[in-house]
Amino acid sequence: MRNQLDSELLIELGLMETTAAIVSYLSTGESASLREISSSTEIELSRAASGLRQCRFRGWVDSNESPSLGRGRPSRRWSLIVSRLELLHELESEIRQQHLILNDSIRNVERSLANLREPIRAIQP
Repeated sequence: MRNQLDSELLIELGLMETTAAIVSYLSTGESASLREISSSTEIELSRAASGLRQCRFRGWVDSNESPSLGRGRPSRRWSLIVSRLELLHELESEIRQQHLILNDSIRNVERSLANLREPIRAIQP
């Protein structure tokens, strides 16, 4: 069994707590049912399902149907389909993009402040 990603690190990198816990749990390489994920991460079933949808939307997880033990619908087994390294690179890239956007915003605010100061200087003798 591989080491799992630290959920606190994933939260620091911008993931929501639920998504971070799910990614951390699945990062061991084992597949798990929704119920197993919910129980192991101590996240309500509905929140765990929502977190899995977010992970699937991002292309990080996929599910397979496993044979039912008895009556009823087969359960879905969820697993991480990207490597831990790929996932961390993707999060790093998102942070860098956010950093660039923030830097642009800061420059725009600085320009606006400079433009506001110009008329004040022109009015003063």
